[in-house]
Amino acid sequence: FASTREGDEAKITITTTFPNGQIYYTVDGSKPTLQSAAYSAPFITTETVVIRALALNADFTQQVMSDPVTVEIVPTYTLSASATGKGRIDKSPSDATYLQDEIVTLTASPDTGWRFVRWEGDISGGDATTTVTMEGDRSVRAVFEAIPQHLIEVATAGGGTVGGGGPHYQDTEVAITATPAAGWQFLHWDGEVLDGQEVAANRVLVDRAKSVTA
Repeated sequence: FASTREGDEAKITITTTFPNGQIYYTVDGSKPTLQSAAYSAPFITTETVVIRALALNADFTQQVMSDPVTVEIVPTYTLSASATGKGRIDKSPSDATYLQDEIVTLTASPDTGWRFVRWEGDISGGDATTTVTMEGDRSVRAVFEAIPQHLIEVATAGGGTVGGGGPHYQDTEVAITATPAAGWQFLHWDGEVLDGQEVAANRVLVDRAKSVTA
């Protein structure tokens, strides 16, 4: 026997060493007889079968009975992945189809300025990396949302400059630096900073619009 897997089906080939021999076979594991199906060419099965074959020489004076051979067909399924918002979904393994009960790892990666929110469809949850078990055709969707930005206004009271102001993404920390002009010195910050009011190279938590002055 020989079987070649082609997607959700298998091609079955049966051969005999008898010159010009005849082959009869069954696909349910029962003992074949001369009344069973006569084999003439490879055939296709789309379901699991148990094949037994009876081979006879040209004048039917010799015969050989095969042992049962199981050809198992494992269904394959497709996995459709889409995104709402800006980002991508990576599948591992990344195949066109998957065997039944195969586990596929999904990773949602947001574009710059976006963040992953949740999965929808045949899976749910808020973890960017998750898995799906292929028990049938599956469809999943990753939801991304734009990260809000807040304006960090910087100013000076006296001679000098402050760098780091402008719009920044929410929940980040932005570096700000006070640089005094010639003949001036930095004294302190007015406003919410993270590293102490008297530290010239400082940070601001971007949780809302803020204004700081050196």
